[in-house]
This record gives sequence, structure tokens and C-alpha cells, in this order.
Amino acid sequence: MTEELEQALRRTFAEAADRAPKAPPGIGLEARPARRTRAYPRVAMAAAAVAIAIGGATVGGRALLTGTHAPGTAKAGASPALHRLKKTAVPPMEKVWPQAIHRLSKKLPNGHAYHPLTFLDDHTLLVSTESSFEKADALYAYDLHKHTARQITTVVTPPKTQMFASYFTTGDGYVAWAIAGHYGGEVWAAPLTGGKAHRVARTGTSTPDHLAIDGGNVYWSLVRSPGVYRAPIAGGDARLVGGTGSEYILQWPWVGSPRDSLGTAAGVRFATAKNVKTGETRSARLTDRAAWHCGPTWCVGQKNFVTEAQRRDGSGRHAIPDVESMSAVPPSLDRFVITSPAGGTIAVYDLETGRIGDLGVTSEKKLPSTWVRPQEPGNPLYYTVTDGGYVLVDLAAI
Repeated sequence: MTEELEQALRRTFAEAADRAPKAPPGIGLEARPARRTRAYPRVAMAAAAVAIAIGGATVGGRALLTGTHAPGTAKAGASPALHRLKKTAVPPMEKVWPQAIHRLSKKLPNGHAYHPLTFLDDHTLLVSTESSFEKADALYAYDLHKHTARQITTVVTPPKTQMFASYFTTGDGYVAWAIAGHYGGEVWAAPLTGGKAHRVARTGTSTPDHLAIDGGNVYWSLVRSPGVYRAPIAGGDARLVGGTGSEYILQWPWVGSPRDSLGTAAGVRFATAKNVKTGETRSARLTDRAAWHCGPTWCVGQKNFVTEAQRRDGSGRHAIPDVESMSAVPPSLDRFVITSPAGGTIAVYDLETGRIGDLGVTSEKKLPSTWVRPQEPGNPLYYTVTDGGYVLVDLAAI
């Protein structure tokens, strides 16, 4: 097993352990801008990521499955009968969204191995290096144009830490992350311009996750109990955000519930959503029993071996190319999903336009490619690890 695949699987299992209801404590956005010209606001990523093993090589155009209903054609509340999907060509991503794909080596210019975390802007990547397995020791800003790396800060890991720095989040000129151990949960932060990291707040015995930075505050949910909390990014006491006692962060500033409702084959994650800034609320009008994952606007579900998508109001329902593995997060940036439409391809599918791009990633010599997506729906980064290095997709550039 390659180091990258092993790390990705370990991250997945760690997240599953975090969400186990009987596990001991401590183990474990806003609308997409039309064009991004500065640091991407309020995006978050867990060091624990969902890894999908994709079998077979993917080169050039591949076959995809298309439905009989294009996005946006179904009326609100309608449940059109879906037919077997037909095969058409999948164009390479370089032809569909050339500005969104980056191919990088596995090491920084200083020779250190690194892990991609999120994009700071259209040519700068936030990455972490490690002192040991999954233990981040420093954060860097990696300039993809100049191929230079600038150290931002050293990551502090207190003794008896069990969940190393995770859920890295940027905004307001800062990067924040969560840690947890026998001492409880904590949120830390550092300025992106460089400087010493500091503790923002303690979260008691509960492990923080799904961080966001907005208006001089850090916001977070908790792994095992509802409620959205905040503290000044400069440091201070954690306080519950009014009206969120039964909610979790969905995609800031959207919160919702239930977060974990897919213990069986049917259910809806985040069936209700609320914008904490405007007070707007939305419910998902899903009339059939299936496993659905909802963002602020779009829901993706699977039933009878068919993957479907529809808006919360019931409109735009259509079949989409098969998703290799339904992850535990809604569509990224509330519109993108990763698909494997030809039994081995890795492709990005846009729910709004119905466009799709094939990454053209070939499998490793002995093992399939490892596709890693962030846990946070507000993070624009997807990436895969191959023999040649990283292949990254910046969804915010689409």
C-alpha cells in the first residue's frame, strides 16, 4: 500500500471514529463568487479526508452516463421517471475548465513532502508538512506560478493530543484549525502573513469541527453535540450563537440539521438549512425514500443504483453520472460532485450546468489512484495522488 493511500484511509477511519456515538471524548460559506481575486473566504478542510480508490487507467475522453432530464428542466415537486443512462464522451478537464487544474510534484521547493489543504487564491495553495504520521508541524503558502513556498507558522501540538491539527480554515487574513486530546478540544489560529500561532478558545470536552472565519470571529460545530459556537479570533471565551442550539455548520453562513441521518439506506442529511446572517430558512422537498445529502441549494441522492440530484425546492431533478462513493458531505461549493461515470474515470460534474470534465489521471503501477476530497463543502479543493505527483482541481476557478 502506498504511503498516500494509507494516509488517506487512516484519515477516513479517524473521521468515522470521531462520529461514533460511544467513542471517548477527544478522539477524534457563502455563495460561490463569480471570480476570485483574493484569498477565498471561509473555506475549511479537515486533515481527515474521504479517500476513494478508483480502479483502472483514465486517459483522454471516456464514456459517461447522461440522463433524459437536463439540470433545471424538472418542475418543482416533480419526480420524473428516470431511464437507463446513455453513454457519451467525457471531454478532458483541460478542455472544459483549463484554468481549474494544476499538476504538482509531491515535494515543496525546500524538499519537504506536503499535503494540500485549500486554495488561498487562484495561484496560492495552503499546505502542511508533518513531523510524523498525520502530525502537522508547519503551514506554508505555496505559489503555483513562482514555485516558491513561504512558511506561515509552526503548528503547536500540546502533549496528550489525540486529534492532531485538522479542519484548516482560512478567512479575514487568518488560518484556523482544531485539535483535541485528554485536555479537551481547542481552536488555534495564526495570521496568513506569518507569525506565531495562538489558542483562540477551548471547546470543553467536545471536539470541534467544521470551522469558519467571519467578521473577526471563528465559528465551529462539535463532533457529538449540536450547537454552533464562536470566539474572537484574537482569543476569548466560546459562546453559543443564538438560535443554533440544535444546528450544525453546513456551509457557512448556512447551518442546519440533521447532520447524521443516514444510518439506514434512506434519510436526508441537512433536510433543513438556515442562513444565520439573513434568517432565511430552506427545507428539502424530497418525496421518495433514498439516501440524500443536501447543501444550501442542491441535494444528491442514490436509489436503485441510480444517482440523482435536485434542488431543495424540488426543481432541476435529473440523473447524474454514477458517484463512486457517496461521501458524508453535500456537494462542494453547493454545486460540484466527483463522479466515476465509466467504471474507473475520475471526473468533476457541475450540477448547475450539467458539464463534466475528465481529469485524465492514470492509475499507479500497483494500486489505483487515490482521490481525496475535503470534508468541508465550502472548500474548493479536490486532489488525487499519482506516481507523478498531485493533480489538483480548484473548483472556485470554474
